[in-house]
Amino acid sequence: MDGLTLRLAIPKSTGYVGDTIIPMGLQVYELTENLQYPIYSSFGDQVDSYYDAAKPIANKIYNFNTAGLSDSVKALAYFEIPVELPQSLGQKLFDIYKENSDNYVIPSLFAKKFHGLYVRSSYGDGRVVKIGANMMSLKYHIDGKTDAGKDTTYNYVGDYYAVSPEIITNNNITYTMSESLQDRYENGENLLVAPIGLDMEINFPINQIREKYLEGAGKIAVINSLSFSLPVEEIENDYSITPPPYILMVRSDKKYEFFEKNQITDNLTSFLGTYDSTNKCYTFPDMRGYLTDNIKNGEASVADCTFTLTPVTVNFETESSSSYYYYGTTTTSISSIVPYVETPVMVKILLNEAKISLSYSKQTIKM
Repeated sequence: MDGLTLRLAIPKSTGYVGDTIIPMGLQVYELTENLQYPIYSSFGDQVDSYYDAAKPIANKIYNFNTAGLSDSVKALAYFEIPVELPQSLGQKLFDIYKENSDNYVIPSLFAKKFHGLYVRSSYGDGRVVKIGANMMSLKYHIDGKTDAGKDTTYNYVGDYYAVSPEIITNNNITYTMSESLQDRYENGENLLVAPIGLDMEINFPINQIREKYLEGAGKIAVINSLSFSLPVEEIENDYSITPPPYILMVRSDKKYEFFEKNQITDNLTSFLGTYDSTNKCYTFPDMRGYLTDNIKNGEASVADCTFTLTPVTVNFETESSSSYYYYGTTTTSISSIVPYVETPVMVKILLNEAKISLSYSKQTIKM
């Protein structure tokens, strides 16, 4: 075993906010026990008990700039921070495989032998970066012979340690709101700020909408659509901080359950809003089921009407299929919706300018 490298990949186009030149530092620690599951937002208060703060296994000073690097590296869509880890850790991982190859096949077995890593910022405050992917690369060699019978050495690099759905991960983020933003919030402006900044709670008037529908629909009618549009005001700043690309509108009493159980929006208790940068608004286009459910079950309770707006990251998966009749059919679906913990985002919600659009068809009889 010749070495072990932790590789942190950051998307160049969307992976940072701030200065690319300023040096910043990070430290790496080996976890002393497995992370708990599920992990709640209060876990940051407990993280120090999962590693030995006096024993970092690696330190790295880096910037976010490709000046002086090769053209091939500059052409990559991501920027990589390589961190050399102790050879002893690489040997430990290699020995885990030699001990029992099943350790590398069954995640629960591997977790008993190696609990994971904790990476934290240690120096500098010039930017925030989004780690889009990370893995560890094991370098090793094998002594052998060539076809001609001469002694030779074969060098290998194995990317065996990448994050997968079975691996428990967590981001520990602290946030101090700027004085100007704090003033706006205290003066009653409706702000969404992430990560971990500000959510917003609203009361959606579904009972009033039901009453208006029943007044105008008559005995025979079909609801075509119900949509909700939230105009916004982008907040001026010097760091190109933009509104979040997606926000989740979820019943407040079901918010933690939504994230804990990795749920997808059901358009009854949770809805997804996409940011329209041209018209500067979020649109929730499919709330029809919420209204039909309200008509069926009667007047909604306070809990039924109380929603939290929170920035989220939406992950998609694409499936392609083909048959004798159809070729190149591609289906894109949402695979997960998680709290937004990437680069900073913020926006002001103009709640007084919100629009609700209801469309229905009704049967009329000519006399």
